[in-house]
Formats: sequence, structure tokens, C-alpha cells
Amino acid sequence: MFSLSTAPINIAGQAELAIVALINLTERLEVIDDVFCRNNAKNKLLDEKFLNRCINTYQYRHSHNVKFPDYRAQGTLRLKPESCQFPGDSFKNSFGYAQTGADINYSIFLCAEFIYNNQLVCLGSALLNNDTGIQNALKSIGLSTKALNHMKSQLQAIPEEETIENLTGNYLPQLRFPFFNDEYISLSPVICNEFQSKVHQYCSQYFNFSTIYNLERSANVGSLAASTGGKLKLFKSLPNRLKTHHTKFDDYWNKHELLNILIRYQNLKNILVTNNEKSLLKQKCFEELVDNIKSWKQSKSKVQALLDPIELTKDFNLDLSNHKKLSKFSYQPEYSRLFIKAFNRIVKHKSTDVKPGKIVNGDESYILIPNLSINDANAMSTNSTVGVPSLIGVWGFIHKFERNIKLRSNL
Repeated sequence: MFSLSTAPINIAGQAELAIVALINLTERLEVIDDVFCRNNAKNKLLDEKFLNRCINTYQYRHSHNVKFPDYRAQGTLRLKPESCQFPGDSFKNSFGYAQTGADINYSIFLCAEFIYNNQLVCLGSALLNNDTGIQNALKSIGLSTKALNHMKSQLQAIPEEETIENLTGNYLPQLRFPFFNDEYISLSPVICNEFQSKVHQYCSQYFNFSTIYNLERSANVGSLAASTGGKLKLFKSLPNRLKTHHTKFDDYWNKHELLNILIRYQNLKNILVTNNEKSLLKQKCFEELVDNIKSWKQSKSKVQALLDPIELTKDFNLDLSNHKKLSKFSYQPEYSRLFIKAFNRIVKHKSTDVKPGKIVNGDESYILIPNLSINDANAMSTNSTVGVPSLIGVWGFIHKFERNIKLRSNL
């Protein structure tokens, strides 16, 4: 219940019992006979070596992933964010709080978080805030006043905020993409601990979508893996709630819209209106058809560079034939002529907005491509990410894109 992979629990009315469990959980699970044994917890609180070892782990807790943006980084990172990483959730300040794998269990006593008095706290932060309820509970279990004062003085000497001073240069440059309001999204090969925790919690409720990934020497691969005993729950298949378009700006082919357009165009043959009105309706319907077919062309990587209207119509008819309701319009001479006319319009009015940028200092150039979308990207993702390609995959796409630009522009 105090694992990083689970949601924090409320210990209201059971503070002593929860503290006893936190103390006993510093042992390996296989040697614990009773996690609520007060005698065992009392003996540990009387052990000065045990208390100092637990206090030592408190200085290595961090609020953000130490390995971001450089996976080779080592140190402690405790920052106060302006807003929560996950809106609606309390911000955590206790990730990866062991300097060595041997101390990972000892960090549970002072660093494992829970909800107390409607606040997300750990024993360490509660002692720093002089919470009388927590102090009285520790004394009731067996902690002496002298040891309590020693713990508080040691914890007060640990800075609340700390950053890594010497960050080595990134082995791979960070990929930054424009977001909203002049902000950027940065992709890193490192997965956030809190994100892994959210995935683990979700998969624990939906077993059909999850699989267990076993890690050897779990204490050396991160605090989250250690807290789950080296058995992380990961996505086995895409959950239904995530089977949606990730952004409304994506270019995709709307088959249902095309079906409505073609049915309306078909019904124009018998509509009782004047010839002028019929021509206007046909023109409007044709404009909608051009926009829809243009989306089809942009969503298919194999035909994006194709400019022959006849060849494009062949590929388009092939896609229509594979659709249950649209198949009746495929390979029909009347509609094939209509599609060829639409593709002629698309090819003739091909966008020319993308232009090379100015040369900077005579040795650099750039191309600005607004709203660039990537379709059918062949990039391997991880079991802890959905819809996000790996950094190596995105970096490979950019490298290939750069080579193609140089090849076409003779740079």
C-alpha cells in the first residue's frame, strides 16, 4: 500500500498502525512474518544505526526524474513546480530516494507517502512540520524523545530544494517540438517515474490489457521497479479508452464523410430544382469531394508523392473496394471520371507554401514547415508509452527527412 506504483492511501484514524507497517517494510518481504508487529517496530526504533540509515535516504529523494534530460546523469533533483505534472493529483516529492540498491527498503520509513489530514505527506516531511500527531504516534510505538529530536535535527539539515550541478552533455540532442502558447514538448529516452506509476495502476485494474515484465536485480533499475519487486505491469494491447485520435490536427481520411458526399452527389440526378441550382449544388458537392480526397492522399504515404491523376484514381478505387459501403462506387466509370477530375484539381493546386529559409552566415539553411504531420512512422515504442514513438525512432525520421531535403535541393 505504500509502494510508488500505487495511489497514496489515507491513514486517518490508523496512524500508529501505518507507521508500524512502514518500519517493518524496511525489511525484505520474504523475512517479514507480521508487517503489523509492534515489538519488531519498537526494536528498530531503539536501533541508532537503523535510524541513521533511514535518515540518510531522505536526502536522496527527488521530485523529478534524475535521468531527464540525460540518462547518464547522477545526483539529486528536488524542485518546486509551479503546477502539478498531473492535474488533479497531489505533487509527489519522493521518487528514487536511495543512493544505493541496498538502501531502497530503508527509504520506505521516512519517504513513502500517504494522505494524512487531507495532505500528501511522508514521515520525514511530517517531522519537519512538527506534526504532533505523527510525533506522538512514534513515541507511543517506542521512539525516545532524544532520538526524535536527533531525527528532526538531522532532517532539518537536509536542503528542501536541490539541483544537479554538473549535468553532462546529452548523448542525443533533445528533440523539441512546438506546442501551444510558445511552449515546447521535449522527447527523451527516459520515461518519467510518475508516468510508469500511472500505467502500472491502470493495468492493475484492467488485466486484459496488461502483461507482467520481470526485471532482475530490481533494486538497481529504479525505485519504481524496486517497489514492485521487479514486476512491472505494462500495456499488452491498446486500451479502448485510448483508441482515439490523439490530436484534432491530424490528417486522416474520413470514410463516412466521403460516403455522405457520394450519396448526395448520386441523389442530384433526380432532384427537382432548376439547372442553375443543380449546377451550384454539384459544384459545392465537388468541392467537398476534393477536400475529402485530398485528406486521403495525405494520409497514404505511398501516394503522397504521386502526381498522375489516373494512377491516383486506381489506388483510390482499390481503397474504396475494400470498404463495405463505399465499394459500390469503386471502378464505376462515372465516378472514376469524377475522381480523376478531383485529382486533377488537387495536383494543379498543389501547395507551394513550403519555401527554403534564408541562409544564415552563409553555412546554414532551414526549412519552415507549419503543422508538419507524420503518418505511418516506423518507430518502435515502449510498453509504457502509447502513441509516442521512441526517441531513436523520431531521431531516425528526422535524419532521413534531412537527407531527402538535401537530395532534392542539392544542398
